Amino acid sequence: MYKQIIILLLFVFVSCASRGKQHTEEQHTEEEWLWNPTIFFNGQAIARRSDYADCDMPIDKEDRLYIVDTINILSQKITVHIPVSLRGLNRDTCIFAPNWSVHITNEKEKSATLDFWSSLSGDFYRLEIKKENSQLYVSEELMFWMRSTYRFHSALQILRRKVHIPINGVIVFDDFFDIKNNNFESFHCPTKYPEEDCLEMFRRGHKFTIDDFKEE
Repeated sequence: MYKQIIILLLFVFVSCASRGKQHTEEQHTEEEWLWNPTIFFNGQAIARRSDYADCDMPIDKEDRLYIVDTINILSQKITVHIPVSLRGLNRDTCIFAPNWSVHITNEKEKSATLDFWSSLSGDFYRLEIKKENSQLYVSEELMFWMRSTYRFHSALQILRRKVHIPINGVIVFDDFFDIKNNNFESFHCPTKYPEEDCLEMFRRGHKFTIDDFKEE
């Protein structure tokens, strides 16, 4: 009798330990995917974010090297394709470095802001997101160039375009922020004003004079 009880207890202990190990492995795999997403080259997965890269990897202007990240915005899961560059650790070894970091701000019931902060220039780009019924749309594209000039004076330049583009599970950075696109409105703002104040003045149609840009 006691022998059967001991065998039963051992079986329960081993079973619980096995389930706990399985849960830990599954959790580790999910966490690893979140901080170590996949690198793609022209649509083909080639590495993970933490992998080292060959500095001599041939990349032409037409090639697309990007990372695929996942965000939750307005209760929907969206994948984001972000351009990646090779940055050298030494003469022979490079790392995959995303050119932009993604930040969700001002999230409300039916609207949110998606900011892309440059890791190279200090600029940031923005998508204004709206929710209509259960469909997400990009309603506005914005580019904030922090080191621009206006008639030889330092200025913040904002490029803006109003759109109504549906988001069907994927946001590709390059599809929205094409500097060759001449459909953007442009606005120069003196650097003494915060970026958000400049944006509001842009939307209101405010006009600056050249004297506004002169440093006091």
